[in-house]
Amino acid sequence: MSKKERSYFEARVFDELGFKKEELKINVIFSNQEKNWSGEIDIFKEDKDGNIEIPVYTIDRHVVYYKSPKAEPDKPTLHKVPDDQIFKIVRLKTPEKYYDKASGEDKMRKYNLPAGSGTYPYFPPYLVALYENKTPIETLVLTEGYFKAAKGCKHNIPVVGLSSITHVKEKDTEAMYEDV
Repeated sequence: MSKKERSYFEARVFDELGFKKEELKINVIFSNQEKNWSGEIDIFKEDKDGNIEIPVYTIDRHVVYYKSPKAEPDKPTLHKVPDDQIFKIVRLKTPEKYYDKASGEDKMRKYNLPAGSGTYPYFPPYLVALYENKTPIETLVLTEGYFKAAKGCKHNIPVVGLSSITHVKEKDTEAMYEDV
């Protein structure tokens, strides 16, 4: 009898990063025009294609949304926010080839982000707890990568994850992310 092969998610999150299933949970605040409510989400989640979804929330636990092309403004949702409106980065199980117009070259894409929605820093649960408890931080580390930030925080190192070395400021204001 052969041993079941680990999924990309299991290999990356459990084996490489060393997380346990119960360490992947965080309570966040969902909101729409009419009310706020809280709920638990996974900081890393396997999607139906075996990719890893990483939902983004602010340092004060508010889920980040973006305007979905599928959104129907005449039909607001009160109790369930469509998954396609929650800003999340998807780490692809298998990188995809794409043509980069700026360089004129074929490149490989490891991540998918919602097009045109800007970028956001990633605050692992440990960092959120430090913020909520008003714990002074002597050195705050900024790193490229949400996985690296989560791993650092897992070992009690305060790390903010950036989606790229070029994503250090807000799209609209051109200033450092306010939460950072």
